[in-house]
Amino acid sequence: MAFYYSTPQDPLIAMIIDKEMHARQRLSRLLREIAPEFTGIAEAANDNEAVSKIERFTPDLIFVGYPATKRLLSEMDRGYAKGVPKVVLCKNVDRAQPMIDQLGGYFLRKPVDAQHLRDLLDSMNGFHANGHGMHQVDYHQLNGSANGGHNQGYLNRLVVRRHSQFRLLPVQKVLWFGTEYRLVYAYTEKRRYPIDLGLEQLEQRLDPNLFVRVHRSAIVNVSRIQEIIPTGGGRCKILLDDPQQRILPLSASRARMLKDLVKDKVNHH
Repeated sequence: MAFYYSTPQDPLIAMIIDKEMHARQRLSRLLREIAPEFTGIAEAANDNEAVSKIERFTPDLIFVGYPATKRLLSEMDRGYAKGVPKVVLCKNVDRAQPMIDQLGGYFLRKPVDAQHLRDLLDSMNGFHANGHGMHQVDYHQLNGSANGGHNQGYLNRLVVRRHSQFRLLPVQKVLWFGTEYRLVYAYTEKRRYPIDLGLEQLEQRLDPNLFVRVHRSAIVNVSRIQEIIPTGGGRCKILLDDPQQRILPLSASRARMLKDLVKDKVNHH
């Protein structure tokens, strides 16, 4: 089954090969919602269907469910599939490791996480139609493989949920990240979005020159800090530059660091 929702001159096609129907449907939905660069998605449930559709659609990226037959693995290294980046979909990484290594090192755990999928696609620099010119990047780290160690760079797009759909949100539009009832939200000028990353993960993956942890429950976009307000006893709060003029707590242990960072940015401007 194939879906097409745009027809530019140079369409990018993704191919999903997996015997599990629900796995195919979930990944297809995520690609449609958070991967606008792909203008076509084809699905296959078995070897014959996969081979036929690879020849028909000449995909630029292939997702392959674990386990795969010897025939299918052989087909992945010939014809139209040869040289095309491949991502292994698996529930157990250790068991799938030989297949992951054979197909180039990319993988996603099932059920596929939307943010991990977007991260993987963002790590694939130089993505061109028909699968050529792809710069291979080790993707093990984001999925927790023992073979990890590659720095994927700072997070620049968040996957957020709105009205039961996933959407992409550029991180520069986020004023701050905060927790409420154990959930993490990304706050923009107009609304807040629930996200699946924790504050600790965000702190590690956001550019520290742009976002700073100011409290155990908050990370702030430094460019949106309007004022650091002393409240007495060495304590301070943060006034944000937004229509609601929100005020956030600032822990004493982080106050000096944040003041220096804000002062440095002001001097540079």
